Amino acid sequence: LAGLALAAESPPEMTLDQALEQLKTYDYGQNDKPLRVIELQALRHATDAAGRADVAQRLAAVLAAPDTPHAARVFLCQQLLVVGTEAQVPLLAKMLDDPQTAEIARYTLDAIPGEASLAALRGALGRLQGSPRIGVINSLGLRRDGASVSLLAPLLSHTDPQVAAAAAEALGKIASPEAAAILQKAAVAPQAEIRLHNARLQCAERLAAAGDTATATEIYERIWSADLPAARRVGGLVGLAKVAPDKAVPIVLSTLTAEDPVLRATATQLARRLPGGAMTTALVERLPQLDGAGQVLLLDA
Repeated sequence: LAGLALAAESPPEMTLDQALEQLKTYDYGQNDKPLRVIELQALRHATDAAGRADVAQRLAAVLAAPDTPHAARVFLCQQLLVVGTEAQVPLLAKMLDDPQTAEIARYTLDAIPGEASLAALRGALGRLQGSPRIGVINSLGLRRDGASVSLLAPLLSHTDPQVAAAAAEALGKIASPEAAAILQKAAVAPQAEIRLHNARLQCAERLAAAGDTATATEIYERIWSADLPAARRVGGLVGLAKVAPDKAVPIVLSTLTAEDPVLRATATQLARRLPGGAMTTALVERLPQLDGAGQVLLLDA
């Protein structure tokens, strides 16, 4: 809303060229009038292809200058979030190698749709280290880039558990059958196991939403049958009840009498949602097998 109001303002006294000239020496805390002029021009040309390309090119020229201050670089990238095009991708890709500009350059690349920006992020994956690499992994996951699956897979065994965890999460967001297969076989450092588990659940959920219930069911079944604490296994049972109720019914019925309170409570909750007269009859038959507390919960269901 603020952007729309700004775009409706009267033309500023300062021209874009004058503002860009002043930006070449800008630092934090200085007069921000040139910033507002540039911001206004970016907003006004955001939906005009020719004007957008022209403004982006002029912004990039200042951004590429070696003596442009850091504050100005950050501001210019913020404006390229609005008007950036594939023409600025090579410049932004180079900025990924500078720790001071890596994060803002990555955000800007994220805002530029198309294969060129994705290719730049993939290309940076092998040469970056530490936080910048993790940031690129996150971006590829958020953009669900299927072409990066083969690049992310080896990172699951990385010595840095943060890198391994980020790779797992990215594969869970991409959620292709190939990504699912890799996550199923993956083994990570103990510090990253929770995030790998969550990535498998997210992958299954997204696959089911896309119509691939068979692969989602396989993931949920493996999670349920895995040698994991009850608090993690229940995710598999809950997912199974959503995508394959027929397979979940016998598990829910048998789990109603489980010793673990987490499993028993989950089964009771799922019993409310699994439909059909046969399910109701089966629940009635289970009632005498439960203790008093279990009977109260099942009667409520």
